[in-house]
Amino acid sequence: MHDYFQEDDPYWGPIVEGDGTPAELPQYLTFELADRTSAFIRRQAKEHNPFFVWLSFNAPHTPMEAPRHYLDKTKHIEGKRRSTYAAMVMALDDAVKTVMNALEESDVINNTVIIFMSDNGGPILHNGSCNDPLRGYKAQLWEGGVRVPFFIIWPDHIPAGQVRDEIISSLDLYPTFAALANAQTPNTLEGMNLTALLNGQPMPELFQRELFWRFYSTQKAVRHGDLKWVRVDKEKGLYDMSESVREDNNISDTHSQDAEMMRASWVEWNKDNPKIKLNQRQIMDSNMGESDAE
Repeated sequence: MHDYFQEDDPYWGPIVEGDGTPAELPQYLTFELADRTSAFIRRQAKEHNPFFVWLSFNAPHTPMEAPRHYLDKTKHIEGKRRSTYAAMVMALDDAVKTVMNALEESDVINNTVIIFMSDNGGPILHNGSCNDPLRGYKAQLWEGGVRVPFFIIWPDHIPAGQVRDEIISSLDLYPTFAALANAQTPNTLEGMNLTALLNGQPMPELFQRELFWRFYSTQKAVRHGDLKWVRVDKEKGLYDMSESVREDNNISDTHSQDAEMMRASWVEWNKDNPKIKLNQRQIMDSNMGESDAE
C-alpha cells in the first residue's frame, strides 16, 4: 500500500484529506493515523457526542518500512523481511496503545466497543508473515487466507479473558453496530447481529449457518459447522475443521453427499451475488479466467 514516510507514493499517488485535498504526512503513517484518530475521539468525548471510528491501519502491509528505532529492536530476528515485519507490528502495537489511551483519558473506554481484527491472512511470500499452522496465504481461500485474529473489548459488558469458539465473520460487524445504535438494517444482510454473544448468551445459529467466499472465478468456499468445502484453482475438497485446521485431509470421497450439497449451496448463493466489475489492471494482475464452472 502507500509509502509510510512520503506523502506522494509513485504507485498509489498522494495522501489526501477526506475532502480530497492533499494531506501532509509529518510522521510515520501508522502513528499519524493513530494521532488523528485519538484527536477525533477527544473532540467527540469533550462534546459528549457518540462516535464511530473505522481505523484501517495499512501496517504491516507492504512496502516494508519502519522507523529506525523499531528496526533496531528487531535486528536480532533472522531475515530482513521478517525483522522488518516485526518492527512494523511493534509500531502498530504502540499506535493501538495511543488510541486506547485516548479512550481511557477521555473517560469513555468503559462504554466503547473496541474491535481489533485483520482483513486477511498474511501474504507470506511478500512481507515475512507466517500463517502456521494454517494452509495458504492472502488471496487464497484456504484458512491461511481467510482466518484472522478477532479481539473485542467492551469493559462495561464483556468479562475479560474469554475465548469463544463461535464462527464469526466481518459481515457480522455492520448488523451488530447497527443494533447497538438502535438503527434499522435491511433484511437481506448475510451478517448476523452479535449483541447476544457480547452479552454472554449462546448463539448456536453462528455454528449452524453457512458462510460463503468467492475470489475471482477460480476460488470458492463454503463453511457450515465443522465442514468446509473449498476450491482453490484446480484443487478442491471437503475438510473437517474439527480434526485439523491444516486442511490436509480431504474427506470428499467418503462424504461425497456433503461435498455436493455444499457445492450446490455455493452455486445458489452465487446466483444472487453479481460479479464485481474489475478495472483493466486488476484483470491483468489476477491472471485468472472468467468461468464459474466447476
